[in-house]
Formats: sequence, C-alpha cells, structure tokens
Amino acid sequence: MVRPALAPPEPAKAQCPYCGVGCGLELRPSGDVAAPQWSVRGDRSHPSSLGQVCIKGATVAETL
Repeated sequence: MVRPALAPPEPAKAQCPYCGVGCGLELRPSGDVAAPQWSVRGDRSHPSSLGQVCIKGATVAETL
C-alpha cells in the first residue's frame, strides 16, 4: 500500500489562548514536513493587538 505524500503545512492565524484580550497570532511552519517547527509573531491585521503580543503570546510556539 502506497501512502500519499504529506503536504507541507501552511501558515495560519489564531488567537492567543492566555488571556481575555485574544490577541491575533500568525503561525508559520519551517523545517521538516512530517514534524514542522512553528514560529509565532503578532498578527498586524488583528484589531485588538495590531501585531503586538506579550511575553506569554510570544512563547506560545513552545507548546505546539
């Protein structure tokens, strides 16, 4: 049985889970397709955070 190739993960937008503000985050994959590493930065188009994140939001990639 032949397994289909994994598609590379695409960048995604999410909300920070750490407080009630709900800052916008941009998640970008890098590295191996089977086990990508993710980088996180503030979403500049998000209305409440305008690209800014606190230290908790900046380290959310460590939990992925």
